[in-house]
Amino acid sequence: MTNTRITDVEILERRYPVIVLNFSYWLGSGGEGKYKGGNGLKWILKFREKLSVSILSERRVFSPKGLLGGKDGKKGINLLI
Repeated sequence: MTNTRITDVEILERRYPVIVLNFSYWLGSGGEGKYKGGNGLKWILKFREKLSVSILSERRVFSPKGLLGGKDGKKGINLLI
């Protein structure tokens, strides 16, 4: 996957030993108000074999900012189960 474009689920599953169980908007994560921070994405991946994973992400320490009175969005979360 890249940081400049979202890789299609079909391509991801074909190139890597993963199954995409969920790929959707993280509804409500953008905060409240007319000019809220943007909603994030939710990925749930199942790995079909043991492998090493690197994650490049942001908005884990600082929330996405809302504008002109809009509330900040939620901080992102990375979980490995």
